[in-house]
Amino acid sequence: DGDPYYPPGALADLLSGTNLAFAVTAALLRREKTGRGEVVGTSLLQGMLWLQQMHVGSMLNTGEQLRPFDPQNAANAFLNLYKCSDGEWLALGMTAMDRDDWYAFCDIIDRADLKEDDRFARNRGRIDHAKELVEVLSAAMLTKPRDHWLQRINASGLPVAPVKRLAEVLYDPDVAAEGAIVETPSGKRYVRAPFNLEGVPAATNDAPDFGADTFEVLSDLGLTPEEIATLEEDGIAG
Repeated sequence: DGDPYYPPGALADLLSGTNLAFAVTAALLRREKTGRGEVVGTSLLQGMLWLQQMHVGSMLNTGEQLRPFDPQNAANAFLNLYKCSDGEWLALGMTAMDRDDWYAFCDIIDRADLKEDDRFARNRGRIDHAKELVEVLSAAMLTKPRDHWLQRINASGLPVAPVKRLAEVLYDPDVAAEGAIVETPSGKRYVRAPFNLEGVPAATNDAPDFGADTFEVLSDLGLTPEEIATLEEDGIAG
């Protein structure tokens, strides 16, 4: 609902390459099972529609566009984001709660009085009165910093997570444990492919310098060293 902008990073190219890799893998499996080859294909358009499949499905089947997520009007107060006193955010992830969990959460936020509030006594009531409950939880979370709430909620066993900025994510111990970031010999770091193959290490070599493989490529095409030198002198090959 705001002004359009270009997202950085060639998202369509990246996603289409990933989709094509899936298509090739499926075709190879089909060939193995049936002996028949397959022509595979995708497109930038197809990939971007797939990335927005929930929005597309809503428009096609209801004629309505999905509304942007609004924490103040969440349909479930316990599947929502909350700002804390230090300006950081956390995410609750409870689709439903039994009475013990609800009582535990009331104690966590120091609102034991809510246990006697008939509006929130059952899951159905907490959904029907989600807006009021969001207001209660928002006010509570603003009284303490994020780490305070994470510690208390985690201790109860209820699902919660910090909403992290990119700088935090890159140095998260889980990211390190996944081996998601790799480093090249020159010291450049990047995200590895979004899957792992046992026994196959992630590629960590640097990209070649511009023109580094020109001679080998043109030689493979049958050109002589003299012909290649001429192309380089003329600025055709670099």
